[in-house]
Amino acid sequence: MTLKLTMFGSIVQRFAGLVILLMVAGCKPVTETGQAPLWDAAPVQDFSLTECHGQTIGRKDLLGKPWLACFVFTRCATTCPRVTVAMSSLQNEFKDLDMHFVSFTVDPKNDTPAVLREYSQKAEADPKRWYFLTGDQAEIYGLIHSSFKMPVQELDGADRKPGFEVIHSNNIMYVDAEGRVQGKFNAVLDDSMNDLRRFLRTPPLVRRFPAVNASLNGLATLLLVAGFLAIKLRRPVAHKRLMLGTFAVSVVFLCCYLTYHYFAGSKKFEGQGMIRYTYLSLLLTHIVLAALVPVLAIVTIWKGLAAERFDRLARVGVPGMNVGSWASHRRWAWITFPIWLYVSVTGVVIYWMLYRMDLATSWFPAG
Repeated sequence: MTLKLTMFGSIVQRFAGLVILLMVAGCKPVTETGQAPLWDAAPVQDFSLTECHGQTIGRKDLLGKPWLACFVFTRCATTCPRVTVAMSSLQNEFKDLDMHFVSFTVDPKNDTPAVLREYSQKAEADPKRWYFLTGDQAEIYGLIHSSFKMPVQELDGADRKPGFEVIHSNNIMYVDAEGRVQGKFNAVLDDSMNDLRRFLRTPPLVRRFPAVNASLNGLATLLLVAGFLAIKLRRPVAHKRLMLGTFAVSVVFLCCYLTYHYFAGSKKFEGQGMIRYTYLSLLLTHIVLAALVPVLAIVTIWKGLAAERFDRLARVGVPGMNVGSWASHRRWAWITFPIWLYVSVTGVVIYWMLYRMDLATSWFPAG
């Protein structure tokens, strides 16, 4: 018995370690594309640039509030006007959010403070919230490359035409109050802008719920396995507590899940080919079986508690007890346990595929 208890404790410790790793992994930023983070854990590098109204703006001036950053130039003949319109729309739509908007010019040789000031007036920018920054080109390009991980290049020769002087990103970048890049959203794609709007409307705490939910699924897996081992080791009291704990964790998960999807909606998986079919197969089976778990768990737990009550009454001599009550509980448990375990494990796998998986280095071919 001592050896069995030792093995039981070792397995529980290993599962606990897995859950802790999931919680730590869930604290890292992710992109809205479902791929692994593109940005460093460190904040945006320090910079010192001139705002179109004359003051100097640096990273320290933006700390304490989240901010949206974009990259444009005033003589752009392609997407820059759409990017600026998107920023203007967000500025007007989210007046109640305490945040900054920052437009970095990628053509500082032409975009002087005076030129940017006229450009900002046409965009109806609020100078207290929306900054248009210019300065040394090497510093701006270095910032865009190193901190935002976005492309930017000045063209020359035959490639350089009026309105097409610079190649740059159309993304609007979300930077948190600590100065860390947390997401990118394509300003010229309506779906991506809708994702950004949902993101901005979602309370900061709720944005962490996908990682929290993955951790809760991991914890439910730990408790389920521990509860199974406990009953195999004939420790019914520990088994009861572990299974009731699993049910409580699942209730918390359901509350977090519904809250997150109420604010943020559903997230699209960006993978293509075989990895997409794998993800959709897991998702379909997960959803179908997850709908069964509450009913199965409640019935199984109810039958277990009823059987325990019958045993107590039988011990004090109350006649007419249901002799087959434990057998009924076991039959339901043999159905409920594998389904519940599958849902918990696939919940972690789906989170990893949707939020953490690096699709660029996936083991699956794109097809």
